[in-house]
Amino acid sequence: MTRVALVGLGRWGTNLLRALNDLCDIVYCCNKSDYSAHSLINQRYSHIKCTVDYQEILTDSSVDAVIIATPVDTHGTLAEQALNSGKHVFVEKPLATSSEEAASLVDIANNRGLTLFIGHLYLFHPVFGKIKDITMADPVCHVRMHWAKFGTFKENILWNLVSHDVSLALSLFQSNLCEAHIVSEQPFLTAQDMVTVHLDFGGGRECIIDVNRCALTSNKTAHILTESGTAYLWEGQSLYEVKGDNPPTEIYSNNQEPLIIELRSFFQLIQDETKTDELGQHALEVVRVLESLQKHRSILLTES
Repeated sequence: MTRVALVGLGRWGTNLLRALNDLCDIVYCCNKSDYSAHSLINQRYSHIKCTVDYQEILTDSSVDAVIIATPVDTHGTLAEQALNSGKHVFVEKPLATSSEEAASLVDIANNRGLTLFIGHLYLFHPVFGKIKDITMADPVCHVRMHWAKFGTFKENILWNLVSHDVSLALSLFQSNLCEAHIVSEQPFLTAQDMVTVHLDFGGGRECIIDVNRCALTSNKTAHILTESGTAYLWEGQSLYEVKGDNPPTEIYSNNQEPLIIELRSFFQLIQDETKTDELGQHALEVVRVLESLQKHRSILLTES
């Protein structure tokens, strides 16, 4: 089994730990900010070594891969160090906080023949896979994504949350983005907790993304209209076809956990002899879109 070090034991890091436990040999868990997480590891996973020293992981030649689930602004640096140490890397999205840094990471992985995998989780959702299959023959022309949840106020909403839907949109439209801008944003605990983003893919093809991280009830949906005029609704584990005023018809359902599918894909890529930078290039394009949105926001703030 692939020998892995998990870096970051926050909420998502501990979720990764649960999923990884049956998929690989976890050698290290590294966490600097919350030492109580080490106690949890010692109690439940006594075979895993806890450390606060990232360099200990990088210099251990028995470690094949590093899983990075740390704050967004640390992704690029930690991933670069791991790649330069000869480790395969799974890093949570976004890959980096600048396109220059993201492009450099893709180049390093390519030059060293290493797998660089970015955790755009929803790309691996079974329902999204079904949507991709359907829209190969009947391309999308309009998509509206809505995500309501509560929390993650410490992270930038664009880089942490909107990035998920940007990734989905780029994968669905399979074409260069013409323009990205922020339609509206509203404050709650921070200056930007409810945001609407517009992505223009040209020729009347567009994606609108609504994210609200102040909702007590979690809900994630996507409304999809294809060139033939067929309408679909993705909600939860199901995909529906919508025809007029009739109740939506469920056409697909799948309860597989996307995180397990995603991690298995990472380990499979490590085993494959032929490396590809497809995921890296996709992640780079996501970063470029987020940069564009951030610049547009700066302009809006200056004008106001």
